[in-house]
Amino acid sequence: MREGSMLIWDQRLVHGAAPNKSDRLRMAQFIKAFRREGAGEERLKRRAVRVRAELEKAGLSGEVTPFGRRVFGLDVELPDTQ
Repeated sequence: MREGSMLIWDQRLVHGAAPNKSDRLRMAQFIKAFRREGAGEERLKRRAVRVRAELEKAGLSGEVTPFGRRVFGLDVELPDTQ
């Protein structure tokens, strides 16, 4: 793969990588995704609360694009927590 490339595996696919024998760092990011249609409203709300909290903690709340807000469900109505 070229530097900056991204490869997506289905978690059901057996996969692996050879040891990194170079002097260059190799990083991986594990992402879990699911279809919105299969998730209940409560799960989507809990997810949005958690994502909002992590964004606020990182100081990135204002950095989310409209598409990102849609992907992470940040526009859903949240239950009153007080």
